[in-house]
Amino acid sequence: MARPLREQFTIATLILLVPVGAVMTYAAGAAYQAQVQQVGTEAVNFAQTIAAHIDATDPPGAVSARQFIEALPLPRGSVVLIADSAGSTLLRVPFPPESAIQPLFRPAQVRTRPWTVGVGFPAPLAWERAGPNYRRTIEISGLATIILLIMQAVFLRRWLPALASLERSVAQVGAGDFRVLMSDKMPSRELEHLRDAFHDMVEKLRTAREAIDQQMEEERRMRVEVESLQQQVIRQERLAAIGVLVSGIAHELNNPLQTISGFSELLQHD
Repeated sequence: MARPLREQFTIATLILLVPVGAVMTYAAGAAYQAQVQQVGTEAVNFAQTIAAHIDATDPPGAVSARQFIEALPLPRGSVVLIADSAGSTLLRVPFPPESAIQPLFRPAQVRTRPWTVGVGFPAPLAWERAGPNYRRTIEISGLATIILLIMQAVFLRRWLPALASLERSVAQVGAGDFRVLMSDKMPSRELEHLRDAFHDMVEKLRTAREAIDQQMEEERRMRVEVESLQQQVIRQERLAAIGVLVSGIAHELNNPLQTISGFSELLQHD
């Protein structure tokens, strides 16, 4: 059984929201991965900058390195770690003091000394930076969905009254009333063609019905004339029978009357 047009549009909208959600999820993942790569690149750049500063400092010292590191515009929650070749920590600078969040380290090698400089950014930093892009994607997707729903509502508001008008006209013709005049404006050329074809069909049905009514009226008139002629024939037959009867009676009465007349004349002569 066919579903109503409104229900079909609702199902189509729900089905369309599935790829929209998939696109939003993909966009969020892509934005996050891009920010992760960008954060890693920034961490490597900071590590290389600190390593270049250590190479340029003669003699190198933890105090000068700490001052330089603290002057860098590192994100909140970052950690800078300087270690020697044996893995011993020479300097560790948290921004601010170390939290429970595990940072993502990107190391760089000091060229003049067997030291390694590692810069760790907090793990949520990439997601925080990807948040605006993700929210923008959600806003665009939501706006597109709202526009789609508005267009669907406008479409249904234009189509449903036209289809309801066609349905009422068909029911009216089915009930035998051919006085159908659909003057409503159709929302599309196809519906206008359908309306015009329906009008032509109703006009042909009206013409055929009038022709049938005229034929039935003519047959009724002819039947009345035939019945009138039959009555005339019956009356003529009755009159003819009465004439035969009267002529027979007159003949039967004429013979004795002639005899009586003859004897009366003889009696008059005698």
